[in-house]
Amino acid sequence: MSALRLPVADAADVRRRFGALLREHGRAVGVLAVVQLSAALASAAIPRVLGLMVDAVDAADVDGGAGRLGRLIVIVIALAAANALLTGIGEYLARVLGERVFAEMREALVSAVMHLPLGVVEAAGTGDLLGRTGHDLE
Repeated sequence: MSALRLPVADAADVRRRFGALLREHGRAVGVLAVVQLSAALASAAIPRVLGLMVDAVDAADVDGGAGRLGRLIVIVIALAAANALLTGIGEYLARVLGERVFAEMREALVSAVMHLPLGVVEAAGTGDLLGRTGHDLE
């Protein structure tokens, strides 16, 4: 194993780069957050509406709650469909954003390595360089 390793960023550099990535992709992160939050809200509303359905069944004998029950069934179906759709869209947007960020990070890594002295890169060995990029390439 080689004693020389490629440079490693400290915690402050990592936080600074994370902030820069959030600024660069702020709109995509915001859209993703809204879509996923909407999916979560649709999912969380279903048990509440199911509780209202139980109340409607209980009140059906008293004040004709059958019509209300039908509307609540439609609402549950709509919430479940919205949840499924928004979850799928959120998953897709998260994957696209992740791939875009990983591609930019790989390009930045290659650029940084290209600007290092060749002796440093060769002394570090291919294992160090491949170890830094291997997991996100899979």
